[in-house]
Amino acid sequence: MIGTLTPQNQALVNHAFQDDVQFIDAMIAFVKQRYVVDERAIYATGFSNGAQFANRLATERSQLFAATAAHAGGLSVPSTSGRALSAVVSLGARDDRVTTPLALTTIPLGENTLTRYPLIPAVFILPMLAQLRLTQAYTYDEPLINGKKASRWVFRTSTAGASNAFTFVLLEDNTHAYPNGSNHPVVMANVLWTFFQPLRL
Repeated sequence: MIGTLTPQNQALVNHAFQDDVQFIDAMIAFVKQRYVVDERAIYATGFSNGAQFANRLATERSQLFAATAAHAGGLSVPSTSGRALSAVVSLGARDDRVTTPLALTTIPLGENTLTRYPLIPAVFILPMLAQLRLTQAYTYDEPLINGKKASRWVFRTSTAGASNAFTFVLLEDNTHAYPNGSNHPVVMANVLWTFFQPLRL
């Protein structure tokens, strides 16, 4: 198929950074050359396909990132044997990418959601637990975040003797959109910065 492209478009496809992970490596190297960087406090986060990529970085660049966070995306690449870092994956309870296959309009909040709807752990939780070498034992709570309810599962039992954790959050009234305070009362960037700050390589 690449052979059918014009030479100009072939050059775009065949550029040195067509591999997204290589691009991240080059970008971070570029920043380090020009700015003062705390190499123990580099984090990755993303939304939707970017969330899948943040989760990929947790598997392929766990020695580079102190922690990762993803909203509305699972882990879609095979897990590798990287460092057992801490990560957050969150999902809107009204995200149509998940509600539609489940024949729902809203995913109900509650501890039994994961057992009632096994698609959710299959996509968003179990692959991350395998990668981060954590068991399925969890603690559960229902925090209020900027006036919106959330269901939160935290997995902390390591099979590798590590002190990492994985947190999965189901957020009330959030659709397939990154919560930014305008489209949803929660400002996810603020929530994640609180998560990231104490975590260092």
